[in-house]
Amino acid sequence: MLFRSSNFKGVSFAPTIPAGDVEVTSSPSGLSFTTMNSGCAPGSYTTPFTLTWTPGNNCVLSVPTPQSGPAGVPYAFAQWEDGSTTPTRTVTAPATTATYNASFTPAQTTPTITWNAPAPITLGSALSGVQLDATASVPGSFAYAPAVGTVLPVGSNQTLSVTFTPSDTVHYTTATATT
Repeated sequence: MLFRSSNFKGVSFAPTIPAGDVEVTSSPSGLSFTTMNSGCAPGSYTTPFTLTWTPGNNCVLSVPTPQSGPAGVPYAFAQWEDGSTTPTRTVTAPATTATYNASFTPAQTTPTITWNAPAPITLGSALSGVQLDATASVPGSFAYAPAVGTVLPVGSNQTLSVTFTPSDTVHYTTATATT
């Protein structure tokens, strides 16, 4: 026996697919990431951020490296929570809540040294701060070769060099320059 009801006339029922919440975090927090592909909330975001993905889709997560983090500190990508070391990864959107974490380490950048060629010096004069006057884009110390007080031999086009050691050796490397 078949019963018909007019209460559901014109109404159709379709199964719904549960949406999976995905939290993307980073260590340290506050770094940027992007997502790509349909059903994966494509866009650019800052961690931590929770997205709703359509389960089963292939979603691409990507982090720029290096990037400036909190207080302008540069960071380089190290790895994802699963140990993968490429900054771009494809994951299948889960049906349940999941967290993806990108770990970063402080990135070292090379400071800029500015040092103009000094004017010629008089025969017998020692090198001084007039000739050895390089500057750098960050605080630190300079070691010159030849050193202050050296009397150069006669001749033109003699090379002077400097090695700069930054005060902050976590974020900056040593740098060299010649003139």
